[in-house]
Amino acid sequence: MSELAADLLRSKYEVGELLGEGFSGFVYACSRCQQGEALAAKVCADRPGAVKETRDEAMLLRSMCHSSIVKIHDFFDNGTSVYFVMDRMHQDLLDGLQSYVMREKVDMNGLVHIVRQMVAAVQYLHTLGIVHRDVKPENFLIDCEQLTDPSCRVVLADLGSACKVTDKNQRLSEQVGTTAYWSPEMYDKDYGPKVDTWALGICLHCMASNTFPFVDEHEVRSKTFRLRRVSRSCNRLVQAMLNKVEARRPSLDEVQHHPWLTGKDDPEDHEQDECGWNPTGWLNVLGYSSCSMDTCGWDSWNPTAFFQARNPRKASELLHLLRLEVPLAPQGDGASKSAKRNERRKQRKNSGEEDAGASSDSSGWAIVCGGEAEFAFSPAFRASRQVSGGSQVPDLELPPAVPEEKPKTLFQPEEEEVETEVANFAGFCFGFLCEWAKALSEEDVSGAGCVVSIGQEGVQVLRAPPSHQLITMAMDRKRMSIGNITAPVVGTRSSGTTERETGIAEVFERAREEKTRAVYVTSITDRDLQGRQSFSEKDRIVLVPPGSDEQEMEDWVKATVGYGCRKGLKPESPNQDSFSLVVVENDFAMYGVYDGHGPAGHDCSDLSLRKLCSAFLNDPDREKDPGAVLTKVFLETQEALMKQGQFDTSGTTCTIVYHDRKLDKLTIAHVGDSRSVLGKKKDDSSPWESLELTIDHKPDLPKEKARIESATPPGRVVFDGYYNHRVFAQNGMYPGLNMSRALGDIIAHKEAGLTAEPDVCVIDLKAEREKYSKLVLLVCTDGVWEFILNKEAIGMVQKFPDCQQAVDRLMKESWDRWMKDSDNEITDDITAMLVNL
Repeated sequence: MSELAADLLRSKYEVGELLGEGFSGFVYACSRCQQGEALAAKVCADRPGAVKETRDEAMLLRSMCHSSIVKIHDFFDNGTSVYFVMDRMHQDLLDGLQSYVMREKVDMNGLVHIVRQMVAAVQYLHTLGIVHRDVKPENFLIDCEQLTDPSCRVVLADLGSACKVTDKNQRLSEQVGTTAYWSPEMYDKDYGPKVDTWALGICLHCMASNTFPFVDEHEVRSKTFRLRRVSRSCNRLVQAMLNKVEARRPSLDEVQHHPWLTGKDDPEDHEQDECGWNPTGWLNVLGYSSCSMDTCGWDSWNPTAFFQARNPRKASELLHLLRLEVPLAPQGDGASKSAKRNERRKQRKNSGEEDAGASSDSSGWAIVCGGEAEFAFSPAFRASRQVSGGSQVPDLELPPAVPEEKPKTLFQPEEEEVETEVANFAGFCFGFLCEWAKALSEEDVSGAGCVVSIGQEGVQVLRAPPSHQLITMAMDRKRMSIGNITAPVVGTRSSGTTERETGIAEVFERAREEKTRAVYVTSITDRDLQGRQSFSEKDRIVLVPPGSDEQEMEDWVKATVGYGCRKGLKPESPNQDSFSLVVVENDFAMYGVYDGHGPAGHDCSDLSLRKLCSAFLNDPDREKDPGAVLTKVFLETQEALMKQGQFDTSGTTCTIVYHDRKLDKLTIAHVGDSRSVLGKKKDDSSPWESLELTIDHKPDLPKEKARIESATPPGRVVFDGYYNHRVFAQNGMYPGLNMSRALGDIIAHKEAGLTAEPDVCVIDLKAEREKYSKLVLLVCTDGVWEFILNKEAIGMVQKFPDCQQAVDRLMKESWDRWMKDSDNEITDDITAMLVNL
């Protein structure tokens, strides 16, 4: 603060401590002399341009009169120094939110009064022709400690980036504000007031989940998301505010009248929404706006009437081809809630109380969410297709496929071409589904119905009768096939590139010389799917020594090790899990699992796999001191990842087990929460015991928390209000990882105390064999451990005759439990390996 400004300020006010500072200036506590009124003074920073910015901000604030805009009491400007005095509040909203989530579980319905005031403040600016451009929690102040207090007052206090427009259609191009809150059009340098709608949507998402929905421009433009454990009404509002298409994003005036903010929504919409999807994507593909649908609720929307009112020809073609004529019958709690809503609508219709604009027709429909089409049909629909004299679905004449060399992307439509593409694709897939329905028509008595996700590269059943839940379709340009998914089916093939990259060539050469059986399997994530669907191709090399046949080798492999890697139900990302295994009979074995996270998590897990395997297998000291070598190669791998440009907010967990078969010792190194467990059984009459060989690296562990907080620079460990403690930088709400060690995650390593140094332990199997007659090893990503305990998993896999069947069963059980917990809405990627020791 300049001396002149300081003297003038002190002549009228008693100046106290520094409350905060920002790019444009400093804020001090102050009070009127002899009056004691609690105020705050903002003084411009000593840098070029700061005086003008502070002056412009003060002039804007002085011209305003609104309960949710901070009040200006005094203003001074002598041309070289500027300060203004305003109300002093208790704290900024960001600090209030951090305190709130550390004390209790977040309840967005309990914060609706906070959001209502935030929206009102920015909407008031819009009525004056002002675009704020830097909406974020730090720029709002609150006057109390408890956010849930209904009397808590919220005011907007920082207008340093605000810009006044002279015309409501005027477009702006200057990129200002905080990138975490930037909308797609801000990145394009062509935006209007709805950038503030987007930023407020980010604020709501952060309040609900304590995490940002997007970490970079790529995710802002492409990633889909859904909030879990918030009310349906709140979920719909956030989805609408974060619509990537500016024209379809609601204005703040529309947001103010949303049922969640006005309290006029259906009481059942206050229940937590575990699914959170709506037909927004489908409407967007067809070129229709979806914002207006939020006001009436998706459940009461009649797709037939909606399409016919706008484009009868398109509606007729699409709805006929999709043949969707009856409601989907949901499972679980969702079924009872949906049934109750439908029953109430039926009663209203019968009594004549239903609104003329609402529809009682709740026909099933097809939607496109982020590039995937979702088809719904119920057992009642299959029954309606039965021919007299038998429970058969009649054959349908399928529309011819569009002859093109390359399929179009359904989520980037181009005018009329999409009609034919979607119609042919949908009709073709639906006809095939009817063939499948023939086989289920008699035995499906569950009333579960089916939900099928259809993408460019394949089809996945999201909901099906319990006995047929794991059914998938694979499609190439010429045919479709259908079958049960259990463990990955792996073809025997040799990949010279993979051999060179992983150092396996030398290992196999020695095995060939010694005429020893050996097997090598690894995964390579397919990236050519635009992040919509993915799978792991498996490179597999089996060394068959002289005197053995292939069947004998396959039996040996199945008896020795079982493995599987399956993509979860996450339409926004590819399969981010990877794995590797090497078994050389009578020599050594090495098992590794990797669980990527972040926008480039699949690349990080793949690169880590190749680097770790290559460095370890090629190290001359790996047999002498495998623990030290593993620690060294983990740190070398992190150095290699730090040189890459795409891993700032992406990383991977890793657990590697090295089995020296000559010394009969296990050496385990790990970072993150992919886990290894040793199963032990004394004799046939004894129960199986489990020993956890790795401790999940969670930030709230005393050892990990102390290391993070003493790092340079130090990080912070904060409870997220739900289930996890997360790691944040000292002065920011990032990166928010729920683990304390990982590979990659460059920003977290530099600013939040993360490390890639593994924990290492050694197990002497000779000593274990003296006490136990049977030993098995499980190495799995957290997709398995989320809902299955160590001892339960060990007890489950020992019931099967070979390792592969056991892994198949464990992965299926993991999948089923994810589906049950999420109401068939989401599962994590699942990777598992079982080794018979």
